[in-house]
Amino acid sequence: MSSACFFAAVKVRQKPVEGQKTVSDPSVAGNKPDKAAVKVRQKPVEGQKTVSDPSVAGNKPDKAAVKVRQKPVEGQKTVSDPSVAGNKPDKAAVKVRQKPVEGQKTVSDPSVTGNKPDKAAVKVRQKPVEGQKTVSDPSLTGNKPDKELLQKTDILPSKHGSTKKSINKNYGPRWQGADPSKNISVKRLKINPQAPKGSKMTALLHPHHWLSSDDIDFASYLLANEYPHIDGFQSTLLFSVLHNGGVVGTPSGQFVQILHTGGNHWVTASNLFCPKNQVCIYDSLSTVMYNKEKQILSWLLRPVEDQFLVTYPVVQQQSNSSNCGLFAIAFAFVLCCNLRPENCQFREGRLRAELVSSFQKGRMLFKTEPRLNKAKSTQTLVNVYCLCRTAHCNEVMVECTSCKRWYHPNCAQIPQNAITGDDDWHCPNCTGKI
Repeated sequence: MSSACFFAAVKVRQKPVEGQKTVSDPSVAGNKPDKAAVKVRQKPVEGQKTVSDPSVAGNKPDKAAVKVRQKPVEGQKTVSDPSVAGNKPDKAAVKVRQKPVEGQKTVSDPSVTGNKPDKAAVKVRQKPVEGQKTVSDPSLTGNKPDKELLQKTDILPSKHGSTKKSINKNYGPRWQGADPSKNISVKRLKINPQAPKGSKMTALLHPHHWLSSDDIDFASYLLANEYPHIDGFQSTLLFSVLHNGGVVGTPSGQFVQILHTGGNHWVTASNLFCPKNQVCIYDSLSTVMYNKEKQILSWLLRPVEDQFLVTYPVVQQQSNSSNCGLFAIAFAFVLCCNLRPENCQFREGRLRAELVSSFQKGRMLFKTEPRLNKAKSTQTLVNVYCLCRTAHCNEVMVECTSCKRWYHPNCAQIPQNAITGDDDWHCPNCTGKI
């Protein structure tokens, strides 16, 4: 063969036709692959088995194949996959298991029999998703918090620079000799609060002025004085003591009460147009009701049942961030006039002038027009606990060993060893002491 023909044959072997066996094909006995053929095996076609494929008996993977296994395609099993018998996971696979896909069970998942959770999995369980019930949730009947979580609940952040941790001593309401199973009388606004004067009265006309607790209390006093048959109208400042174990009065009948919620916001609560065991919240911003506000509502009702219903009628909404107090007073006024706030339309631009005029005359008066409202109200169920029949808001509580109900230590006289120790405890209902 001439030299020209020899070079032509070499070129054919370096670029073989797809599917055609050449002299450099390793499947032909006695032939050794040249460099061009080796490069082809280092970059195999997807789905095609090559000499470096570990599924071919006797072959060892080269470095390129190893890199592919370190970054597996999602859902594809590789040599490092722990589900393949006899294989040990490499570091890349371990990292994947430390950050599992949501809802996917991994080797560290404690629900897999025989597996022990790693540290990453433990951290996930310590920080549950908001709204998800865990074993330590007191709203699950029959569940008892584990000792570790109970201790964490009792411990509050210490002061800056201190190495000691302070203990949560909020063991529920402080009754000072009163019976926790009975309602406390309402401390209705009877003494004339200080009316705003001078610059304070003028400030009420400013469109961005926020009403203070003094302004709200003075309006509540005028309404309480004019409508004595309606209960409620307690000072808004009284409800601020609840998170420190204080107590407030529970109305004996139909009531109207203006409340201060989180985020410097005012709403009106009433049961005038509600059935038993239910309260309506009239909110001009449609804000979210948190545990603190739910507990305040439970004090207004003190229901016998284990739950009460909160209804949110769709009322007129404020156009800025400073008129919530005006609407709260206006809603309270129309309720006293036996009108549903959701069916009333106010002239928002005149509310401030009408409030100042009412303060000056000593009698509340707001002009309103009929409002066509077809929107449906929303509702929320709130759980109550203990002898005091109030909602839970960060207080220490203990579960009865017998009935699995939850109680405040202050309400049920629970001994300390049942709070922080392993001792069982039986509530007054189960022991017949009530």
